[in-house]
Amino acid sequence: MSMSQQKTVIVVGGGLAGLTAAIEAHDQGNIKVILIEKEKNIGGNSMKATSGINAIEPLNNDSRDAFIQDTLKSGAGICREDLVIKLVDESRPALNWLVKQSEVEPGQPTLDLTAVSRCGGHSHGRTHRCPAQNGRPVPVGWKLIDTLKKKFTSFENIEVLTNTRVLNLITDTDQIKVIGVEVLKKNPETEEETKENIHANAVVLTSGGFAGQTGKYLPDGKSSLLSEFAPQLIDTATTNGPWASGDGVRLGLSVGAEMRDMVTLFFFFFFFFFVFSNQFYILGPSSSPSYWFH
Repeated sequence: MSMSQQKTVIVVGGGLAGLTAAIEAHDQGNIKVILIEKEKNIGGNSMKATSGINAIEPLNNDSRDAFIQDTLKSGAGICREDLVIKLVDESRPALNWLVKQSEVEPGQPTLDLTAVSRCGGHSHGRTHRCPAQNGRPVPVGWKLIDTLKKKFTSFENIEVLTNTRVLNLITDTDQIKVIGVEVLKKNPETEEETKENIHANAVVLTSGGFAGQTGKYLPDGKSSLLSEFAPQLIDTATTNGPWASGDGVRLGLSVGAEMRDMVTLFFFFFFFFFVFSNQFYILGPSSSPSYWFH
């Protein structure tokens, strides 16, 4: 394929899903990839993830069927079984893929996901994370983002646009195909904002959810998606960053995308244990009525 036939792919959202999509798009060959992130840094909520990556773990007598049944049970009838099966069957290849992205030299990865634990809802230990270093835990979300960011930015013919918000998806004259995006770029030094249209052969939305804005209205005055889909949770504390405002959801809806399970939100329950003499506290799971959602 000649350079004149080069394709362009735009990925909207710079978290773990976005970086994964960007690397995979690049690896198809002769493709320019533009990664767009509205914040000043890429990473998103993925930077805050601490549990790990679930994958079938034979060393713990885990099995494909056990993972499938655990997931279906946890879903309480909401899960699409075909997607659960796909998730489980691709869990180990996905874990291996993540590790491979960290290879500076072939066969020498710098990402270690060999620490395995059993988290809630699992019948076997299958949650992989980074082993502690010097007695301190390694935040797996940060480590994964750092690994994939280094990999993606090592490529030629890629572009990373931060402080850039996608305002609209551009469609062809028949409004059938998405052919690009309209963006608002913000200069972090001057605060100057400029609009620009960027055309592409494909646009991938990987911009996360809407649980970072828990008020009835967004800062721009629009109604929040939370107020639309789960108004009973308005003003609930959240582990999400404020950037998780549902921008990508609205973009998809604007071109006819379908939705499902928008009222299903994931909750974390916490307790606080304070040790005043040592001036620190421990945060852990509990069944107390106080909760955050993610």
